[in-house]
Amino acid sequence: MRAYQPSFRWILSTGVAVWGAVALLIGWAGTLPDGYLIHVRGITAAQPYPAGAIAIELSIVALSLSLIVWAAVASGWKRVGRMFLAFLVSAAIGNLAALGAMHSPDHYVYFGLSMLAISAVSLLALIMLLAIRLLGRKSATVRSTE
Repeated sequence: MRAYQPSFRWILSTGVAVWGAVALLIGWAGTLPDGYLIHVRGITAAQPYPAGAIAIELSIVALSLSLIVWAAVASGWKRVGRMFLAFLVSAAIGNLAALGAMHSPDHYVYFGLSMLAISAVSLLALIMLLAIRLLGRKSATVRSTE
């Protein structure tokens, strides 16, 4: 029996939709004033839009989501291994972003939160894939002994 294999188009469109939502959130947060510069450093002049930083953040989010899409199109234990790699990368990036968020602007904080959310989703997917693979193996051995 062949395992369920979702279509690449569906997986890719879901990844692009998630990236678009994160891009809107981080892009909106880039328009907010930097509270650290205003209240601590006393810089009240108009601040430029952080286009370079937001572009780097969005490319990192795209890399993490592309790893999840790459994992989802595989089959068997390759899918589990690739999802584990995607979880490790997104969790590492999310934790590093959380460590640097103390005096950062709002767009960086939202970037860190989105990376932690992406890593949580990839962890849930990894647990689900592991459970499916292990329970599928157990049910196959039970069927073969009957």
